Formats: sequence, structure tokens, C-alpha cells
Amino acid sequence: MAYNLRRSRKNRCVVRYRYVTVARLAVSGHTVRMMQSRLLMWGLLLAMVSVSLGCQTTPSSPYEQYLAEKERNDAAVAQIQSLGGRIHRTDPGTAVLIANTDERETGQAIELLDDIMLLDSLRLTEAQLSPGNLRPLEGLYLRHLTVSRTTLTERTLPALFSLTGLRSVHLIDTNAGDAAIAHLADFDDLETLTFAYEPLTDAGVAELAMFPRLRTLRLVETEVSEEALRDLVAVNTRLVVELGDDRIIRGVDATR
Repeated sequence: MAYNLRRSRKNRCVVRYRYVTVARLAVSGHTVRMMQSRLLMWGLLLAMVSVSLGCQTTPSSPYEQYLAEKERNDAAVAQIQSLGGRIHRTDPGTAVLIANTDERETGQAIELLDDIMLLDSLRLTEAQLSPGNLRPLEGLYLRHLTVSRTTLTERTLPALFSLTGLRSVHLIDTNAGDAAIAHLADFDDLETLTFAYEPLTDAGVAELAMFPRLRTLRLVETEVSEEALRDLVAVNTRLVVELGDDRIIRGVDATR
């Protein structure tokens, strides 16, 4: 009888131990769920704070990066178009036209260029420029630049040509002329130059001998003499000079 009592007590202890263990597990599971809920709540709060402060999370994959870049591109395109600009998709890149803008609008459009995907070409037509609104161009990679019916001065030329990567530059009625050439000397890959209705002289053309990769020079209504052009192609023998009256002067090694 005593044995049965001890055994019964032992069984009760086992049952009690198992009950306590199960209860503890239930409490532990409940605690974990509470912690998970609190972590989720804090995560949501942090996300809401980040959004309210304008914070952006870094895209974690190439596709997400592309989507983020495309979103910025689409917003920039819409804003440039609202300022009267135009966007053209070309092969291999994107061409942007900024035209008929005052100084403030020009600056706003130029600031958006860094968000344009595959930016390749920029044309400024009748746009008011200043060193301030040209500052965002510094270091911007661009292959083709055209400036027409827009006055360039000694104050705006350094800012305009703070770009990188230029291969062609077309200046049309900008009043820059000889002054522009000194600012183009750092573009080692420059292949094409156009001066139309510009105060370009023989002295300025002589400086073009510093551009070894220059292959095409187009001149319309300038002050340059034919003698100066023949001296130039004697130095750069691969250069072709196209004149507004359909005359062509070629270096001896020019391919076309």
C-alpha cells in the first residue's frame, strides 16, 4: 500500500512536471509571438518615419536599381517637358533640347539632366545662361553639345565646358568664336566642330592644330581665310573642312 502511494505520488509529480513544462512552452510561444508583433510594429513605424522624412532605401537588386533609375528618369522627363523642353530617344542614347527658357527655367532643366537615362546629346537654343545655372553640368558625361542663338561669354564658357566626354560641339550664333577654342582643349576625343555665324578668325583656327583627333570642321559665315584652313590641314592631315559655300578642303590622309 505504501508502495502504491509512493508510486501514485511519483506519477502525480510527473504529471505536474509535464503540466508545468507545457505551460512554460505555451508562455514562451506567446512571448515570442508578442516579440514578433512588436518588431513588426517597430519596423512599420520606422518605414513610416523614413517615408515622412523623404528617406529612400537602397535597391537590393539590379532590377530594383533599374526601376528606381527609371522612376527618376520619368519624373525628370516630365519636368523638362513642362518647361518647354523636348526629349528624343536616339541610338545609342537620349537627346535633350532646352529652348526658349529664362535663366531660372534653364537652371531647373539643367539640374534634371543627371537623372536622364543614357543622356547622349544636349541642345541649348535661345536659353539664358549663367555660371550658376550651368554649374550642374560639371563632370556630366555628354557626347554631343549644340548651342545656338544663345550668347556665350567668358563667364559662361568655363561652366559650359566643364562637361566630360564630348566628341562633337556645334556653336551657332553664340558670339563665342575664338574664345571657345581654349575651353575645348581638354576634350581629347573631340572629332567634330561646327562654327556658324561666329567671330572665328585665322588665329583661332590655328589653335585647332592642338586637336589631333579632330576629323570634321564645319564653318559657315566666319572670318577665316582659306589660307589658314590649308595650313591647318597641312598639320592635321586627316581633317576635312566643310565650308558653307559647298567648298571642301581635305588633308592628304582624310578618309572622306
